[in-house]
Amino acid sequence: GRAPASRSRAARPGAPTRSAEARATAESTVSETSVESAAHETPCRVYIEHTDAYQVVYHANYFKFLARGREEALFGPRGGEIVAALRGRSEGGGEGSAGDEGDILATSVCLVAAPLVRARAARFLSPATLGDDLIVTSRVVQVDARRQTVTFEQTVVDAATRVERFAATTTVATLFSDDDHPDDALFFDGDDREPPWRALRSAARDEKTSFDNTFVTPVTLHREELGVGEYGFCEADTLRFFERNRTDAIGGSAALAKLKDEDGIIVVVSGMEDIAFAPGGMHRLLVAEESEADKDATKKKAAPPLRMQTVFSRSATAIKRRGLQIAFKHELVATPSVSNSDADAWSADAAVLARAEVTCTCLSAETGRPVRCPEDLAARFAT
Repeated sequence: GRAPASRSRAARPGAPTRSAEARATAESTVSETSVESAAHETPCRVYIEHTDAYQVVYHANYFKFLARGREEALFGPRGGEIVAALRGRSEGGGEGSAGDEGDILATSVCLVAAPLVRARAARFLSPATLGDDLIVTSRVVQVDARRQTVTFEQTVVDAATRVERFAATTTVATLFSDDDHPDDALFFDGDDREPPWRALRSAARDEKTSFDNTFVTPVTLHREELGVGEYGFCEADTLRFFERNRTDAIGGSAALAKLKDEDGIIVVVSGMEDIAFAPGGMHRLLVAEESEADKDATKKKAAPPLRMQTVFSRSATAIKRRGLQIAFKHELVATPSVSNSDADAWSADAAVLARAEVTCTCLSAETGRPVRCPEDLAARFAT
């Protein structure tokens, strides 16, 4: 049968009006804009393309499901109210107020993109499998007018049983067609030394010496690797690159197969924290920058995209919980060097485009219960 049509449980909002006082407010929260009632439900069905070698939904694909939910929430019927809050408009009557839902929808037309910049408390609660019908619930919990961000609490549940499969708090940066590109905006992190639109502060480099071991995997950015095509790569792409690094750290695909077939152990992602992305830096990797004079001379002709750039998926690792878990501090970095050596990945000149703290747990392939990592696997991550 067909998956149910997407729906919103929110009541129809009042008409927004422009307010100079609201625009001057440093931070606009959902309690002030009444978009807290916007809990949008988006149906998703699990196809074979979403599953992995363990026959469950691949962890990065949950982030694709969340992206669907945010897109429907931001660009759907309630999007106009969220845009009104971002633009510093208040609800109610008065001069400049919208008279019907068509006017409200018109206010969101200028919203052209909302890339993910932060995800917190990503919890893998129970596995979804092939053929499952899922519901992504996306509830707005904060609209920050100063930083132009929207934060959601999102869950993925089974459509029939409402059992939770995955949950995370996500933050997007909103880009408008009539605004300048916010290259110097601080959307998160609060680090004035390196605006996170272009680059993030390194966590793995700072703690490299306190972790047991480090690993580097080079990634060539062929176009087929990029979920956003010629524009750049999305969070699911980045998480795939981190996965490759973990596979290399464990010893490769053959080592994972041996663990399962001979030791009866599978290694799964059980949690993620401090997930952050720098969309401007990712985009800059793929688009040649021009001077202002060049831009004026080539207004009618877009610059050709850069191709096959190399980035590094690097990690600092440690064994946790008495051998039950492996912790990875992942970062995706770009370097000015063209040598593509592993040493370049840890250079002080490397720009951090994404990061995440990922916890992997060893499970019994038969029972699904946690077990200690085999000695030869634990030895790879020991000092």
